[in-house]
Amino acid sequence: MTIILKGATLGMALALAGCLGSGELAPDAFVGQWDCGGTPVVLSERSVSVDGDTKRLAAINTSGNADFGLTTVRGERYSIFNTRKRSLTLYSYANQETLECSRTA
Repeated sequence: MTIILKGATLGMALALAGCLGSGELAPDAFVGQWDCGGTPVVLSERSVSVDGDTKRLAAINTSGNADFGLTTVRGERYSIFNTRKRSLTLYSYANQETLECSRTA
């Protein structure tokens, strides 16, 4: 499922789509501040910021091989895997870098 962000929050959109199940990740499980191998990363339902470079999101995909797929308005893509309460794995397609991340806030 791909959610195109236009005014509605991701949580509302997924709830309305009936995609929240007891065994699934919360739609905002990736949201927060992360330390990814010394690189500060901030993820929200509206943007992704890596080392202070903030990019607005155009879509969040919740199907496929990743827990979440993020696409920026400029077409840059990120995948989020192994999402846990205090950790996740972030993959950047642009530089083919995989970062292991720990939640800081």
